[in-house]
Amino acid sequence: MAEEAADLINQAMKVDNHVPSVEERLADIIQRLELERDKETEILNQASDTRRFFVDLGRALSAPTPPLDGRWKFPFGIMPLSVVSGTVQGTTDVERKEGGLAVMLRGIGGPSEPTVRLETYVFTGELTGAACEFALTIGEKSEHGAAGVLLSNKPSRSGFIVFAEDGTSASYAEVSNSKLGKIEIIRKKKSA
Repeated sequence: MAEEAADLINQAMKVDNHVPSVEERLADIIQRLELERDKETEILNQASDTRRFFVDLGRALSAPTPPLDGRWKFPFGIMPLSVVSGTVQGTTDVERKEGGLAVMLRGIGGPSEPTVRLETYVFTGELTGAACEFALTIGEKSEHGAAGVLLSNKPSRSGFIVFAEDGTSASYAEVSNSKLGKIEIIRKKKSA
């Protein structure tokens, strides 16, 4: 419809003594067309990445399982993973500084320093070939050091990992509301 609108405006611009806002509307249409082209390119790139991930996932299902044991760099931190009877398992603690509104509210009563929370990430995944469907539960350490799960027995996050043949990198994507999230590359840390 933008092209039709541009045609109408171009016709209106041919009229003697036309309203000056006609040119402004044409500029608006051109700007919107450029934004739509950029958005279309972004959507097509995203679709291409998603398609590539699913093709790789399909191939990985019948690929041999690479050596996965080791420390992996995830978006949330570094976690050691190990494979036990076809199940990938891992647990790690990640320190998070509490900031923003919580610190401000505590500061109302006087100066307050940011507190550090210790979150526990528990990873379990079923491995088929070089593909893994995972559940990631996030809990918080209590003052006594025991891990307490924030949510009931349900995983906080879930998704898929497609491991590379050599077992040193993988494509990682979480799934939320039946939609694939951002695809990220995770890497195994080299042994020291």
